[in-house]
Amino acid sequence: MDRSLAIVTGASSGIGAAVARALVEKGFDALVTGRAGDRLEAATRQAEGLSHRFEAIAGDLCDRRFIYEFIGRVGEKIKDYAYVVLVNNAGVGFFGDTFEVPDDHWDAILSTNLTASFLLCREVGRMMAERRQSGLIVNVSSDADLQGFEGAAAYCASKSGLLGLSRALRLEFPKKNIRVTTVSPGRVDTCFNSKKPGMRPGALTAEEVAEVIAFTACSSRNIEIQEIRLDSMGRFS
Repeated sequence: MDRSLAIVTGASSGIGAAVARALVEKGFDALVTGRAGDRLEAATRQAEGLSHRFEAIAGDLCDRRFIYEFIGRVGEKIKDYAYVVLVNNAGVGFFGDTFEVPDDHWDAILSTNLTASFLLCREVGRMMAERRQSGLIVNVSSDADLQGFEGAAAYCASKSGLLGLSRALRLEFPKKNIRVTTVSPGRVDTCFNSKKPGMRPGALTAEEVAEVIAFTACSSRNIEIQEIRLDSMGRFS
């Protein structure tokens, strides 16, 4: 059986941690990154008996130097795998009156949610193509990529940009045997935006979003799943 590698950003908690665990449980090795080193290590240990299949590298995707350090480690590791899945999940958001949004909040949101994803798509995609590997890129977006939300101008801009990036890559990357999927969930019950699990009743769970991403990663490589929009039935309760 071909060896498979999952590269997952934002894996310290929430969707990223759940995706990494789900893919490792399906036979992937995982190279993961996140800002919180202690939580990143703890998240990888939660895959009982499988923590040896994780490699965790802590760092901030706002830092261009760290992005290229991480890409360098991807380049060292990727050569041993026939199938590679990149999950661009890392995301930040600062919310409030647009008149009050400081420049550094805008920069952090765009750097993490869009620029880092572009650089990883470009560089990891290049590695996949050069090695003639079968590849999949999953960009984790949000319902904010189509729907505007009050007090979320920067976040909506970053996610609509990510959707546009994904749609452009889908015209280019399949010619190189790389599929591109955008997954856009509604509310998810995670630690995002200073919340804690349990504070968003009726929302999707991180594990439910991970289930969808794992299905995409494990589907036939002849199937191009372009965009998935999902929300919780609990919102009708």
